Amino acid sequence: MVYNSKLTDDDSIQWFSNEKDEIRLLIDKSGRIKYINPVMETVSQHIVVDIIDQNLLEFIHPNDKEKTIANLFYLQPPHSFTPFIMRFLRKDGSYCKLYFASAELSERGWIQAIVYNKDREKEKHLKNDSIINVNHPLFTMSDSSAAIISLDGRVMAANQAFEKLYGWTLKEISDQFLPIVPEHLVDEFNELKERVTNGGNVAHYPTFRLKKDGRLLPVALSLSAVKDDTGKIKALSSVTHDRTEYLETQKIIEKQKELLITREKVMSYITENIKEVICLYDISNRKLLYKSPSYDSFWGVSDEELLKDPMQWLENLHHEDRDKLIEFHRATDNSPKELEYEVKGDTEEETRWIWSKITPILDETGTVIHHMCISQDMTDIKKRDNMLKKRDELGIIGQLAAGIAHEIRNPLTAVKGFIQLLNEETNNAYSDVILSELERIEFIMNEFLMLAKPEQEAIMKKQYINDLLKEMIAFMTPEALLNQVEIKMELDQGQPIVYCEPKQIKQVIMNLVKNAIEAMPSGGEVRVTTRREDGWIAIDIKDQGIGIPKDKQVYLFEPFYSDKERGTGLGLMVSKKIIEQHKGKIRIFSKEGSGTLVQVLMPIENKDLYH
Repeated sequence: MVYNSKLTDDDSIQWFSNEKDEIRLLIDKSGRIKYINPVMETVSQHIVVDIIDQNLLEFIHPNDKEKTIANLFYLQPPHSFTPFIMRFLRKDGSYCKLYFASAELSERGWIQAIVYNKDREKEKHLKNDSIINVNHPLFTMSDSSAAIISLDGRVMAANQAFEKLYGWTLKEISDQFLPIVPEHLVDEFNELKERVTNGGNVAHYPTFRLKKDGRLLPVALSLSAVKDDTGKIKALSSVTHDRTEYLETQKIIEKQKELLITREKVMSYITENIKEVICLYDISNRKLLYKSPSYDSFWGVSDEELLKDPMQWLENLHHEDRDKLIEFHRATDNSPKELEYEVKGDTEEETRWIWSKITPILDETGTVIHHMCISQDMTDIKKRDNMLKKRDELGIIGQLAAGIAHEIRNPLTAVKGFIQLLNEETNNAYSDVILSELERIEFIMNEFLMLAKPEQEAIMKKQYINDLLKEMIAFMTPEALLNQVEIKMELDQGQPIVYCEPKQIKQVIMNLVKNAIEAMPSGGEVRVTTRREDGWIAIDIKDQGIGIPKDKQVYLFEPFYSDKERGTGLGLMVSKKIIEQHKGKIRIFSKEGSGTLVQVLMPIENKDLYH
């Protein structure tokens, strides 16, 4: 049978081979029908000569023309073809439903379409339904969304869970291409179908499906083959599970994980960078469960030492504090506690004050099982409090000194003058003794005034420190010789310069050398040295005296503290105040029976320090 003599080999003659079920159409660029096969003649009731070169749109239902133009006449690669259904006008005036399953362009740009008669497909589906038991309770009553689709992707059956999840009823989508597959995932779905028809498996495949209201839904897809009694694949079973709740749960879990990680990082950052020590103790087992990273440096105990002797750190406590601290940690009442105690060091400067607070942790019965302990080094705070206390004391002493100076100094000057005149006239043997005591009173008055206003007349200037020392040692040498004391000097050869008030520095040197001489009632040696030390000029004055007991060293710079019979207890205090005014330091190192070393540190000449 000849249908169109104008067709050439370019139109893929093999494609036009007759098929019992498939309708074959060839349409040119302008939409004219160039070829139909015999199946189309039967379905449409038109013979070939009546339909060839007629425009396809003249036979299409008016309501389906727009859809046909959009899906068929704009077929251009790389866009994939979307199957659709349209109504075709038969010769008797009725319409038949045609399902355009596939379409592609020939070499000359004509459309080659494969079409199915939907009315006949319904008959075939009814026959297939007898093979596929869609009324089985496992299908109809399942909570999982399930649909049976033909091998070309059209809906054959769907359960209630499908209708509830996606919003389409079976009546709306029956015999249509599965509408829940989004357009951008059609290729993916076709690949999955091909995998199953080739014997593969698709289970819990994460993807997306389209609801009737247009929303995308995250689902897990499982595809399986539906076979007849001979083992031939007749359809596909599509089961989808809504993953929305699962994904939301996963998001919550991930957020919780991120929150926990963030909290752990924050806690780690805090515990690694704070100076305070945090510890967790097991009360019943008397065991340290946790210690923050600062524990080792805070207590000076390594992990190895702690394992050997957990109580080692208690050795540096005073006996009274040790007993208090042990009782403090072993208490089992449920109220928070605080304790302040002293930790001994090798020197006075290394002694530390520690504050600890315990917070009890209770079990469900209200019994204390753990202690959370936070310890803080209070040494700097203690020192600051002591400095403020001393400053207040100095303020009181200063006021007292000013009053004494005004009330006593003038009469004292008059008495001293008259005694000198009396001595010249009478040559009284007691005049020298009286004048000596008056000079001592005057010296004490000067110390009071210096204590009250140490910066008075403080005119700073550059000064070779070695020259000041030589001058004062020369002045003190006669007194030293009278007490059988030899003063030796070892001075830095570099001629170090300091920025100072010379009179005040001379007074400091005189006080320190005088103390050194008085510390050796049986005579001895005083060694005075100068040297450079990390930006400082160090002045060391060392004697061979009896030394100072350790328990008395903490009071050396206190006002009016002295263990000498004729001491005022103001010399060291005034000296320290003067050196601190010069941005320097004064330190004392002493041991009973080994003499005393007084060290004065002054910054190397730097005028900016005093602005």
